Amino acid sequence: MRAQLPVTFAVAEMAWRRNKILELKDPLLFKQEYPATAAEAFQMTGHDSFIPPILVVKARNNSAQPSGPLVIGFDPAWTGDARHVMAWRRGRKVLKVESCTGLDTMQSAGWLKQVIDRHRLDSRAALASFTLGRVELEQLGSAAEAAAAFAGARRLAPEGPLAQDALAREVEAWARAGDISQARRRAREFLQLYPGSRRESSVRRHAQLD
Repeated sequence: MRAQLPVTFAVAEMAWRRNKILELKDPLLFKQEYPATAAEAFQMTGHDSFIPPILVVKARNNSAQPSGPLVIGFDPAWTGDARHVMAWRRGRKVLKVESCTGLDTMQSAGWLKQVIDRHRLDSRAALASFTLGRVELEQLGSAAEAAAAFAGARRLAPEGPLAQDALAREVEAWARAGDISQARRRAREFLQLYPGSRRESSVRRHAQLD
């Protein structure tokens, strides 16, 4: 009799599982509500998710090889003891993820700058430098340092997709730093390089050219 108990129990469990899936009308929703593993519990945050959960599960189980340039994503914390997270990726392969807690905004900007300096030869270093400029300008209020970071982004990739925005933000940063003459020099360079740009009006306003 004892040898038969596990089999009886398993059959009952399978019947309960099948009936519950029929009730929920979605096997993935069943996995979320009654997870067998931690991965199933957190495979989606809601039933009507923007990305279909089956694609999330497929991506988590996928194996990819590193390819292409290094991309570094940085997610800064805003308040309290939240984590600052940085991820390294090449193509579809995440190489590593690092996080830090207890950093203030200045320290997190310093961490990002160290990474920029370490990977300066990489083609994506311009993006990291541009991000540093935004942190310096929008969070730290360090306008002169922000201008230098924006200039660095353009120097690292003068023909890159961020070059125009970097120069426009550099004009804004110099203006906010109180150096109008430098802002005007950069603004005139911008107008020469990018005539008719969507940023022309803001560049002229910051440099007081109108």
